[in-house]
Amino acid sequence: MTAQPPSDPPPSRRPSLDFDEFIAVIVAFTTLGAVLAWGLTRDNGLFNQSWLPSLNPTESPAANGVFPNTASSTAPNPDSTPQPIFPVPGATTNANPNQGQVIPVPDRTSRTAVVPVPVPVDPTLAQPEETPQPTETPVPQGAAVSQATPSPNAGTFPDVPANYWAYPFITALIQRGDLSGFPDGTFRPNQPVTRAEFAAMIQNTFPQTKQQAPLTFPDVPSNYWAAPAIDTAVQTGFLKGYPEGLFQPNQQIPTVQALVALTNGLQLAAPANPDQVMQLFRDRDQIPAYAVPSTAAAAQSGLVVNHPNPDILSPNQPASRAQVAAMLYQALVATGQAAPISSNYIVRP
Repeated sequence: MTAQPPSDPPPSRRPSLDFDEFIAVIVAFTTLGAVLAWGLTRDNGLFNQSWLPSLNPTESPAANGVFPNTASSTAPNPDSTPQPIFPVPGATTNANPNQGQVIPVPDRTSRTAVVPVPVPVDPTLAQPEETPQPTETPVPQGAAVSQATPSPNAGTFPDVPANYWAYPFITALIQRGDLSGFPDGTFRPNQPVTRAEFAAMIQNTFPQTKQQAPLTFPDVPSNYWAAPAIDTAVQTGFLKGYPEGLFQPNQQIPTVQALVALTNGLQLAAPANPDQVMQLFRDRDQIPAYAVPSTAAAAQSGLVVNHPNPDILSPNQPASRAQVAAMLYQALVATGQAAPISSNYIVRP
């Protein structure tokens, strides 16, 4: 009997799934299908990556990370220059690129981020005109500056309260635009006035026609801040130099000199009996002889204002800014350029 080779083993057969395994497979496929359907039907899609901040390079940061939610945001364009539109992935751009609108980023967490469109300044557009400034006599640092037009709050100074004795005179001159305060907002009423400052005050208060020849003073160079005012005050007859040919612009002007200057410049006539008028002042013996007629003329015209005692002139003491303001205003009253002010410190003949 011939031996036969062993036959191949029969192919193995995988046993059939039992019932539990079959149910598990069905559940797995059902779950996977549900997740895939949910992702494909979502508004922005699972594959729209615009909701990832790190993948959106065109978004501009806001203070809190996002801007308030708006359906449509439009950036103002004052110069009407067509602006470029910055596309944002996943968003619908505006069909008109000349509207200058910002493009909303697709909604995330109920907020919309916007990309602000830069608006360049058009140099051809008309710019707002600056308020013209008055031309004034230049003054040194710290000196008072005159105004051609009074400001709405003219006359309001922290160092000149309403009960200050010269408040009415100072306020009236400030409102007229004849005087002003200092850059720090003060008036400094008790500060002495120099001859140069007095010349500037006269020039601002009394525009007069030049009638006399100009004088050259070696202590007043042409580039000196008050040179034009001094020249005007000299040519209109208000001020003069000293016998040695100097003007001494930085010298504090005495009260009697201020009265003489106003009397000469305004051409006030001296009274027939000046000595009798001088009886108004208890310190009349301190008035220089050359100044008696002019001082009497000033007193007769109501230019003399003394504080705190009307009968004490203190003629050789430096005149303060408050006292000069009162003299200047009373000079305007005497020449019919201002209404009288009631004050207990005005000397009445």
